[in-house]
Formats: sequence, structure tokens, C-alpha cells
Amino acid sequence: SLLPGLGFTLDPDLPGMAAALDELVPDVEIGRGNDERAPFIECRRVESSALLREWTDIFVTGYEMPLSYAAPLFDLYDDLHGPDSPLESYLAYLDGAPVATSSVLYAERVAAIFDVATLPSAGGLGAGAAVTLARLREARARGYRVGVLQSSAVGLQVYERLGFRTVCRIPHFTWSAPA
Repeated sequence: SLLPGLGFTLDPDLPGMAAALDELVPDVEIGRGNDERAPFIECRRVESSALLREWTDIFVTGYEMPLSYAAPLFDLYDDLHGPDSPLESYLAYLDGAPVATSSVLYAERVAAIFDVATLPSAGGLGAGAAVTLARLREARARGYRVGVLQSSAVGLQVYERLGFRTVCRIPHFTWSAPA
């Protein structure tokens, strides 16, 4: 097929997950990681160009993409965000510094979580879980009853701890830039 010849690799087993928002695990505390270095995590909605630039920088770094991807990603998300857009993006801050991203798409009474990325230096401190759970709690407050996402192997246990269950497998191509 064409895609493997262009540097794409098929992962046939990406978990598609869902959770009833009324059944989210109630004892997971937002803003407290498993480490004393994570005393406070604050989540902020991306509502300005400056915050969107921070968001794209954290996103590409968290996913270990080339930094040159930040500018096109900024342009894409700048076009997608707007006052009536069903897409909202968020930054998680650890002690005042941005460390994680997420986005939520509100559609058809379902809150779809995307773009969860954490800086490698902040991995394991709870920022990714905090920014995800905050979005799900907000969706529940808005009347949404179901949350969905697709998980990487790294995030699978985190999402299960929050109350998500695997409901399908999603074939997914990834691309690696040539060295």
C-alpha cells in the first residue's frame, strides 16, 4: 500500500474509550499528582493568540514533534477556535508554568477529548489527568453525559483510573519524519 512507503506505520490497536460522565471516579483530585513536586495544577482555557502559541509549543513538545510543526498547528487551531466553535483547548499549568494540553469537542451530546499532551519533564505528575478530568467535569456541568477519546499506550491506565473503558479498537497510522 501507499502509506508505508511514505513513512507511515499502522498501529491496528489504538483503544477507543468511553465514559459515562455521571460515573467519573469521584475521588480523583484535580491538581494533585503522585509527587510532592506537583502541589498545584491550574487549567486555563486558550482564549488568546498568546495562549494558543503556548498551547502549540507544549503540544508539539509533548508529542516529541519537530518544533517546526508549531506554526502550522497554530494556524490550523487559530482557524478552528472562535466564539461559536464547539472546539475548546486548554493548558495545564504546574506552579505557573504550562506543562500539558487538551482539547474538547462538544458535539451530539458527547464530549470528545483530543490533544492531551504533557511535557516529558512533567510526566507522571498528574497534569494530563487534571486537564482531562477538568474538561469532563465541565462537560457534565453543561449537560453532556458521555465522554469519548482514543488513548495511547501511555495514557491507557490514566484514563481507566478516571472511569473510561475501552469500547473499540481504532486502526491508526502514524508518521515519522525522516532523520
